[in-house]
Amino acid sequence: MPLSFELAGPGSRILTALLDQLIIGTILFGIYAVAMFVAFLGEWITENQVTQFAEDVQSGQWSMAVMGVLVLAAFVVSFGYYVVMEMTTNGQTVGKRVMGLRVIRDGGYGLTLTGSLLRNLGRLVDMLPGTYLAGMAAMVIHRQEKRLGDMLAGTVVVRERRRASAGLPFGDQRYSTLAERRYRLDRAAIADLGEEHEQVLVQFFTRPRLPREQEIRIVWELSEGFAAKLQTPVTFESERDRLLLLKELYLALRERRELG
Repeated sequence: MPLSFELAGPGSRILTALLDQLIIGTILFGIYAVAMFVAFLGEWITENQVTQFAEDVQSGQWSMAVMGVLVLAAFVVSFGYYVVMEMTTNGQTVGKRVMGLRVIRDGGYGLTLTGSLLRNLGRLVDMLPGTYLAGMAAMVIHRQEKRLGDMLAGTVVVRERRRASAGLPFGDQRYSTLAERRYRLDRAAIADLGEEHEQVLVQFFTRPRLPREQEIRIVWELSEGFAAKLQTPVTFESERDRLLLLKELYLALRERRELG
């Protein structure tokens, strides 16, 4: 079943990067300020050394040792920020959330830790020669607007669809209040399913109608795939049962997300 996503363009991704870099810069400044303050209080550095450091910063005459420490700290904070945020918010940093963007794997799957590590290691190349020129050039050339890190990790940045509840499939129906439920889909049963699976079901229920042969094939493939991922046995007696599983599964996933 082909899925369609709206790709995030270079413009929105540049704004996202600026927002994230502002946050990273604020974190680094806070770390440096606290470290200097603690070192001064602990008498690990003297007032003269603090003054000399400030003069070096103003004049741009940084020692190699200081430069090395600052570059290492900047890498650790920057790399850690992107990986931690993407893993805890399902593919979003603060900047991406503000701009309505999300990182997913090719094919519409959720981002994995390996994918996040690879795409953010690739950022070191994308930043060359210091202004993200390499990454921007790659986005302009690539048909899916991927930077080099995305190519390495097999990921893509998409624009997240913002939908009002009234516009969702089945309106305000809820799985917990359905008069008749064919399947028992509690939290334990759907524990291995995430937001990306809900998105697949949304697209299934909002797609244009297809010829009956294709409809039957898609329903069969989706129902079999989802049944294999559930933590509860599922049996089908008819095509209607397969459609009921997809409907009830979508309502259960949506309700779980809305209730947190």
